[in-house]
Amino acid sequence: MGKQRGATGSKHAVDAVVGFGMGHDQHFQAACTVSIMELDPFALDAKTSPDLRFAAEQVARTFQRPRETRQELRGLVKELAGRTKPLSDRLRTWQPWHVQRVAGKIRLGFIVVVCLLILWGDGKMPGRFVTGFQGGGVLEESRLWELIDEPAPIPEAEVFEQYQHNRDELVRRPLDKEATFLWQSCEKECTKQVSLKAVPESALIAKYGKRGYSAIPCFTHVQACGKKRRIDNAKKSRDNEATQYTERFRLCNAFAPGLSARLLFQAGHRLGLSEAQVWALLDLESGGEDLPDAFRSIPLMYAYLKRNIVMLRHPDTGKVLYYQMLAALFGQGSSVYSFERWSAFLEAAPRRLLWLLRVMYVDDGSLVDLAAAKGTGQALIHEFFEAMGTGLSPEKRDWMGRESTFLGVQHSFADLIEQGVITFWPKEQIETEIRAQIEHFRSTLQCTPGEASKFRGVTGFAGEAQFGQLGKAPMRSFKQRQYWDRPPWSLSNSMGRSLDFIEFLLDLRLQRKVKVSHEVLPALVVASDAQVEPGSWPGGGVLVFDPQSQERFGGFLRFEKQALELWGLSFHDLEEGKQPIQLCEAAMVPLSLLQWPARFRGRRMVWYVDNTSAMASFVKGASANPALEQIVGLFWMLAWHLDLRVWFEWVDSDSNWSDGVSREFDQDEFAARHGFHLQPMSSPDSHWGGSWLEVWRFAERASKEQALGIDERAQ
Repeated sequence: MGKQRGATGSKHAVDAVVGFGMGHDQHFQAACTVSIMELDPFALDAKTSPDLRFAAEQVARTFQRPRETRQELRGLVKELAGRTKPLSDRLRTWQPWHVQRVAGKIRLGFIVVVCLLILWGDGKMPGRFVTGFQGGGVLEESRLWELIDEPAPIPEAEVFEQYQHNRDELVRRPLDKEATFLWQSCEKECTKQVSLKAVPESALIAKYGKRGYSAIPCFTHVQACGKKRRIDNAKKSRDNEATQYTERFRLCNAFAPGLSARLLFQAGHRLGLSEAQVWALLDLESGGEDLPDAFRSIPLMYAYLKRNIVMLRHPDTGKVLYYQMLAALFGQGSSVYSFERWSAFLEAAPRRLLWLLRVMYVDDGSLVDLAAAKGTGQALIHEFFEAMGTGLSPEKRDWMGRESTFLGVQHSFADLIEQGVITFWPKEQIETEIRAQIEHFRSTLQCTPGEASKFRGVTGFAGEAQFGQLGKAPMRSFKQRQYWDRPPWSLSNSMGRSLDFIEFLLDLRLQRKVKVSHEVLPALVVASDAQVEPGSWPGGGVLVFDPQSQERFGGFLRFEKQALELWGLSFHDLEEGKQPIQLCEAAMVPLSLLQWPARFRGRRMVWYVDNTSAMASFVKGASANPALEQIVGLFWMLAWHLDLRVWFEWVDSDSNWSDGVSREFDQDEFAARHGFHLQPMSSPDSHWGGSWLEVWRFAERASKEQALGIDERAQ
């Protein structure tokens, strides 16, 4: 969605724009073709599942009568539900008592027929609502996702043995301050009929024998919005170690509504609709739904119930109580896998059968539909879930509108028709939580590893929807506290400066904009390089090609004393064999933006770098190397002020056509042969080493100037 999530070997990487091992001339010619729509990484068809693309095409095909189409489909759902009722009633009689208490309302006949109609790959899933899902062991393959190799599960006996240690620890520890909440949470499970009533340990011994069962300790997690959730600690009980995963599933993110809109736009063009009709497709609304009870709708096989027990202490008596749960527990890995099999079906069926642009993240659903449908798409979703017997949570319903919320991130379609963009920003509760944490750190002058972890999590979440990579580099000191620091947990000066910067970004109320329509201007093509040779100052160079204007320009420089001192190095260090090549290669990227801000402003770029470490750091927005992270942070600040979108690609050294200019400067033969106008560039200075707030202000000033170096157009 307009943002590069990975490169080279990353699981989020897409195929390289240009291949490798070409040589300078061939790679340059190939790189210039990114201006062709089919090769531009910013304009490629969105990477998504075929059924969501299919739903987009069906919406585009029927865009002239959306309400009628959805009403017809709603009638078909009602008819199918009625015809499959006898089958559902029959299958319900096959459910054991414990499965029926969890999933007795699900209309399995309807679900089975839908699975056949949509050619659903996970053929075993409906049957699991009769027998129960696995609660551990080697999990069966669903045939939906990528196969993986995981360690074999530990023997069940080791889980039983771990329980003895956990029980003794629970008795020794002071009563949990959230003991009342935990107890009430389990009592609610009893009310919902998904748990047996609390019993003492003697009842379990009588039922399973002294070492024939295990129980899971639990704790309270407070979400950013303040809501409390009981977490059953299957990691501590070793239940998760007794589970072997066979597949790795992937979930959508909060920007899925933007993906749906882009797919719809692309589908309109693919179907040959007129330009006016394609833009009419972007008159959109979105809404949200929540599946009630979520994991508590997943029944377990009877054989796993002896390990599906939650233990806690009564808030008044302090005695250990045991609740045997009949449904999947939130903290178990097997529960996540089992529910995701169900969630994947609930996502795919509306796409394939009802032609709806629907996504699901576990139990949260989001629908994007034409405004002309007048909410009939959302009504169709409700009809479908009622037909399955699950229903949807009415109190968590987000009615269709121009603005909606998905996964804690708000989005707006208000500018979609006029500007072709969707705007995203975090919910107000997220920002409130970040400010509260900042105030806590400042008032106590303390930050524990746990608090640092929570702060990084909430800030990172907000950053995805607000300031992106801008906020990643300043979090380094909190990552250090989380993983490596030792007591005392005093707030460091660097942490204080990072807090100032994060608070400053919050005050700016930045928003992330996702482009849905095609770009008017082609992407700039850029390659940069640096070299470090014994006995001389390092050199660097960059070459830029603008497919729109056909301009070719570039620059070069030496990294001399001032730049090396910025990174804690000297010429003597170079003679001793120290290698700043990673920093020099990385520095060429922000140096280029500082040199020609007017030429880069508002453009997209495909940037070729042959240092994999530097390139990966730009994509991530952070680095384990403090000096490199400072360079990366400066770059993303400049990119924000200049309204840039940059796609980084790795190029092998033998194909990097900026290699010559980094060595030969204005005498580079390749640059001369291909008509690049070269000029000397400014070197990194003291502004690069300030606090994050100082670096931001430097980037802001620099981006407003026409150039910091020599502007050849003025000559």
